[in-house]
Amino acid sequence: MNIIPIAIRASDPLTWEGSVALLSAHPELLILPPDLRSHARVLLVITPDVTEPVLRDMERAQAAAGGRRLRIVMAADHVNPPDFLRASQAGLVRLLDRRQCGYDQIAYAIMAADAMRSGAGWRTTAARNL
Repeated sequence: MNIIPIAIRASDPLTWEGSVALLSAHPELLILPPDLRSHARVLLVITPDVTEPVLRDMERAQAAAGGRRLRIVMAADHVNPPDFLRASQAGLVRLLDRRQCGYDQIAYAIMAADAMRSGAGWRTTAARNL
């Protein structure tokens, strides 16, 4: 089994704790504590709104990946087109509607993001079409 180290960036502590609890049911996901986030292969961002601090945090996480391409999965209520483009440039490869997805769907998106070859995926096409 391929173990995927992931980090979680949640909008609040309760969402972070719930995400850890529910994603822990998936043995292929290794949830890293915040101080080891730079070792993650996938960053999960859960937020109602894509704000400047969220985008900056995504960009910092990508920069801290040490030359590896960090793949980002985001569950958000809404993303404006300019923010989507910026998030894509930061490494966003999967975008889920936070109001309609469950944690099994999030886990699947994380595994699919990790399985992507470098430079592959809808992210490039979607960003080009904005």
